[in-house]
Amino acid sequence: MKKVLAMILAAVLLLGAAACGTADGGKGSGGPDLGNYPESLDAWSGQDFIDYFTEAGIFTEGNGAETWLQDHATYWPGTPVNECAGWWDDMSMAMILVMSPENSDSSQEQLEEWKTSIRENKALPGDYSTITVDYLVGNIAFSYNTILDEELYNKMDTACKELFEALGVTPES
Repeated sequence: MKKVLAMILAAVLLLGAAACGTADGGKGSGGPDLGNYPESLDAWSGQDFIDYFTEAGIFTEGNGAETWLQDHATYWPGTPVNECAGWWDDMSMAMILVMSPENSDSSQEQLEEWKTSIRENKALPGDYSTITVDYLVGNIAFSYNTILDEELYNKMDTACKELFEALGVTPES
């Protein structure tokens, strides 16, 4: 009975905040304000992902932690990875791969091969097979199961799920 009352109270509070507007710029749950980002996940850049997860309090800087952005030509030639956004500290790493068939040295067929590998193996193909993938959404792959701190892993997973729900997308894997 207490759980039902708590759920009803939470629903009333959320509906009340939505009806009156929120002081957090539309964030609702206190997460990142998605009004600052593209409406379609496929339009997000690597920097958008860094900004989103930084705003969510997951990607930090300093004390050995840093974010990074890798371009196709320097880091991912011959692959469908257009860019890779990431974060690491001395014990953990998260990566978001933004894939596209539009690189001069990749193709739609190669992109589909990569996506098939991710769906079937939860990992990138070939030489990159040590990079496991938590979620594939469209042409975006999220890899963060190397986050060793359970609390941080759960925050990352929650932030991903909230992002997917807010943008109305469903992960393929």
